Amino acid sequence: MIINILLTFVMISVFSFFLLIFKKFFCPPVFLSFIWILPILFVTFTEIITGGTFVFNEYSLIFPAGVLLFGLGYFLISRKKVIHFKNICFQHRKMSFVFKIFIITEMILIIYFFYDALNYVSSHYLYNIWYSYKWAVSVGNYTDFFAIPYLRTGSIIICCFMFVNFLNRETNRDNIWFFLQIVITFSINIFGQGRGGLFSLIIPLAIIYIFMNRNSKKRNFVFAIITLAFLLFVFIIYANLKDPTNSGTNANSLLLTIENYLCGGCISFTQWAETFSDYEYGLYTFRFVNAVLQGIGFDVNVVSMVEPYVENINGNIGNVYTIYKWYSNDFGLLYALFIQLLLGLFYGYIVQKTFKGKSQFWFIIFAYSFYPLFMQFFNDQYFSNFSIWVQILFWAYLFSKTNLFYIKKEDCSLFRKKKTQI
Repeated sequence: MIINILLTFVMISVFSFFLLIFKKFFCPPVFLSFIWILPILFVTFTEIITGGTFVFNEYSLIFPAGVLLFGLGYFLISRKKVIHFKNICFQHRKMSFVFKIFIITEMILIIYFFYDALNYVSSHYLYNIWYSYKWAVSVGNYTDFFAIPYLRTGSIIICCFMFVNFLNRETNRDNIWFFLQIVITFSINIFGQGRGGLFSLIIPLAIIYIFMNRNSKKRNFVFAIITLAFLLFVFIIYANLKDPTNSGTNANSLLLTIENYLCGGCISFTQWAETFSDYEYGLYTFRFVNAVLQGIGFDVNVVSMVEPYVENINGNIGNVYTIYKWYSNDFGLLYALFIQLLLGLFYGYIVQKTFKGKSQFWFIIFAYSFYPLFMQFFNDQYFSNFSIWVQILFWAYLFSKTNLFYIKKEDCSLFRKKKTQI
């Protein structure tokens, strides 16, 4: 138990150090260090309260080490000149006719998707509609038609751009289209992606709101509380949908569910690291490349993204191992730490391009990047989902660099001069 308390103290110290250096909570290293505190603190607290005997092993030291290397990478980009997180604003842009037709097409596709999926589920019903659909997809009995998986990611990025435009609205003329897109995005992600799909929408929208309304700390604080409450609500709902035989509505079951998802990845990884010995030499890091090669006919091995289920703590079963297992599979723990250093450099570059380059393209990438940052204690959302990043860059380019969806004005990106801290 002393190791658990010591690890918690180290993580809190790293968070405090980064907050002292970078000053702002939503600076990526500060935010990441705070996120890593949560599972470690929860394990320590619950084990003390319940009299549990679980103790982190020496491999848990990778958690604070990884955060420190991430912060180092970020600092290497920003050390020469401190990057100020300014109160950001973009001029309102008018929707094009093509964009409106696109949203109508989205709606038609979604209606057909729901009709087809519900028609299948009605004859293969298990517990609830969502569980029936996910089970059919997981065992290969039902497949979404080709546009739906890509539309899930695309609709999130579209929502982000429309939300930026909504916050800078000069008129209410395009509001109905924004709310229609919100309905489309929530619908397709609620039914298909589960918690992850909704989190990948809610978190970027929250970041966009916070960075475009930095004049009011009180308003941002209230908004952050509402966002966290909504994420918890989504978590509870999906806990019941995913495991209908063991409802998460009672306090004990809900606590075990939170413990499993919040702490299970950290515990499963440290247990896996004790017995791991065989390297895959790039099969995990470069899975996307192998998947493309396999798709065009080459006989290559593509590793599964579904990890094996193991028992982690207090009888909980899970198949998540934090960000570190995905890369440790290839070249070991030091390689996984090196990836964190590279990610720190990457985030430093994104922040530079966003706040010094005054780019709406990079602002959307910056906002979305908080989702994989938030998920690091759970699983990897970078190289394992590289195809998602390709789609994000594609949609971000279409919306920010072309006139296809928005009619540009002379100068679409302006920054308010006033600088404030969150």
